[in-house]
Amino acid sequence: LRCFEVDGCRGKILQGGADAVRAVRGEVEVIVNCARRSGDAKVESGPGQVVYWLPMTEANMQEACRSYLKEYGPGLLEALQSGKVIAVHCQEGVHRSVEFAKQLQALAHGDFPEAPRKLESLEEDGPEDEPEDDSAKPET
Repeated sequence: LRCFEVDGCRGKILQGGADAVRAVRGEVEVIVNCARRSGDAKVESGPGQVVYWLPMTEANMQEACRSYLKEYGPGLLEALQSGKVIAVHCQEGVHRSVEFAKQLQALAHGDFPEAPRKLESLEEDGPEDEPEDDSAKPET
């Protein structure tokens, strides 16, 4: 079980396989299951716990994580800021859950390429035009 600390948040992200997370299930308030299946994402709320079921495969995990974090990221960030522990898992804890945990941590740090606050700042300031770099072009 890995622990991802998040600067500026009282909560933390735990990441691992299903068995590792099962051992600490009673200690976490939010579970993200990066399920290896197809179907629709869903969120289930129970007594003292919220479970996110987010289907993805190794082949589509990077884009799936980005997409899910666009939709569910604000709620997950709120959970971290309020001191909750988020457990992210897939079956083995090697691919899908690692990707999701890393992207969630990047979102929390403001490094997520499509983070809402980044998009808002671009809309306010407008896109910056960068001069084209001719040094990478082959000479003709």
